[in-house]
Amino acid sequence: PPIIVVDKYRLVLRSPGRAAAKPSGAITVTNKGSADLPLWKIDPKSLPDWLSVRVEGNGKRQAFVNAVSPAGLKKGTYHALVRADNVEPVSGQPMSALYYDVDLEVLR
Repeated sequence: PPIIVVDKYRLVLRSPGRAAAKPSGAITVTNKGSADLPLWKIDPKSLPDWLSVRVEGNGKRQAFVNAVSPAGLKKGTYHALVRADNVEPVSGQPMSALYYDVDLEVLR
């Protein structure tokens, strides 16, 4: 079976203003098992409007690339919980879910 290793479970991003920058960051997932995993899936409807996530890579190593659009957000701290789902590589049946936190701080 796959053994999943993640480099971190929390991503902290800062924006100097509401429209000045679009911070981004990635979380990398590595499969230490014998079979490659299909691409992880993230339901975009489960994310807040200010966050988008795309999955890159294949097989043993994949990255969740998180992009933030702070336009229109007020000064403050924002939080999102991201859920990624995968399936068992042989049967295609649901196998596991991975959760991680994204925190955004808008400074002005």
